[in-house]
Amino acid sequence: MALDEKQLAQINVAMRDPEHLKRWIRETRPFLIFKGTDLVDSLEFPDGHRELQGIVFAYHMHRMKIPTGEVLKEKDAVLGETIDVPQYKTQDLTVEEMDRCIRWLCGRILEKSPAWQLSDPPL
Repeated sequence: MALDEKQLAQINVAMRDPEHLKRWIRETRPFLIFKGTDLVDSLEFPDGHRELQGIVFAYHMHRMKIPTGEVLKEKDAVLGETIDVPQYKTQDLTVEEMDRCIRWLCGRILEKSPAWQLSDPPL
């Protein structure tokens, strides 16, 4: 699929610097939701698949550096003292992140189908 001029212009503007790209993502699609198998099918094999695995790995490594603010008390086997061990995010979204994602998705559904309710049977 070839990109049109508008799409290319949007990409070029978004790629000016990381902060500009993050701002554009926050404003247009704060959660990137893909059907995983469709994403794999859309990529060329093997290069696209390798790149996707690299992206997933980079995302996981990035989240492992983000402290949650929680600490676990553990006994240090050498010192015999109880120490605070800071906790970090995992590759899974936190409950707060999932809540924001669900609310964003529900808003998108309501834009397309104003009568939709979460209590409706699955479509």
